[in-house]
Amino acid sequence: MPTLAVSVVVPTFNRVDVLPRALASALEQVRPGDEIIVVDDGSTDGTAALLATYGAPVRAVFTPNAGAGAARNVGIAEARRPLVAFLDSDDEWMPGSLEARRRLLEARPDVLYCFSAFAISLPDGRTLRRYLPHWHADPRPWSEILAPGARLAALVGPDVPHPDAQVHSGDLY
Repeated sequence: MPTLAVSVVVPTFNRVDVLPRALASALEQVRPGDEIIVVDDGSTDGTAALLATYGAPVRAVFTPNAGAGAARNVGIAEARRPLVAFLDSDDEWMPGSLEARRRLLEARPDVLYCFSAFAISLPDGRTLRRYLPHWHADPRPWSEILAPGARLAALVGPDVPHPDAQVHSGDLY
C-alpha cells in the first residue's frame, strides 16, 4: 500500500538549545519523500546558523517574528506533502508516533486531523505521562467528549506502532 507523505512543520523562536532534540526525533521518523519545514520566527539566538548545518529533508524558512500561530501558517503554506504534522521546537516525538498517525489517517480518510497524548518533563526530572487530559482541562473522559475508543491495531492492522493506543473519533468542538 502506498503511504501518504508528510510535511513536518516546526515553528521556532530563540530555541537553538532545544531545537536539535526536536529535529532528531522528527528525522528518526520521516520516510523518503517526507519533508521537515522549520519556520524560524525571527530568532536572534543562532537558530539560522544551526539550521544551516542540516540538509535534506530539513528546509528552513525565515520570517519576521509574528508568533507561533503565524509560523505554523507559514509552514502550512510551504508544505508540499498531503499530510501536515506539527512538532513544536521544544518537544520531541515518541518513537513510532508519526508512523502511527500516518497509518491512522491513511486508513481513515474521513478523519481530518488527529492528536495524541503527551508527556511533560518537570524541572525536578520527573516525567508526567498521559498529560493531555490535564492540559485539556475537561474532566470528561475522551469516550464522552468524542466517542468510545477503539484499539489502533483494530483500525489499521496489528503491525502499527503503539497498537494498543485508544483512538477516539468525533467532533471535538
